[in-house]
Amino acid sequence: MGEPEKAKQTWVFSFIGIALLVAFIQFVQFSKVPWFVLPLVYTALTYIPMKWMQGRKIQSHLLSGGQLYKGDRVFVVSFVGAVATYLVLLIANMFFQAVTTGVVS
Repeated sequence: MGEPEKAKQTWVFSFIGIALLVAFIQFVQFSKVPWFVLPLVYTALTYIPMKWMQGRKIQSHLLSGGQLYKGDRVFVVSFVGAVATYLVLLIANMFFQAVTTGVVS
């Protein structure tokens, strides 16, 4: 959308979000939380700021004939993001295990 500063902000918010996700996973007992709650929470926490910060611009872009990316590109980007998030969570979990138990399994 021609706003490189907002792209940088998006990256900062993404890293903060991943850090919060890691902290949430480490400090909450998931035996009491249904499996579907986490995806609902982080989806809402990304959708709401997106609509607030860029909703009008996206709507204007689409109304003026602007195009969306095709589904295959969205899938690839989403898959890469999911793998990166999984790796961060795996590494963080190993780190927290090592700190709390002194042993990495």
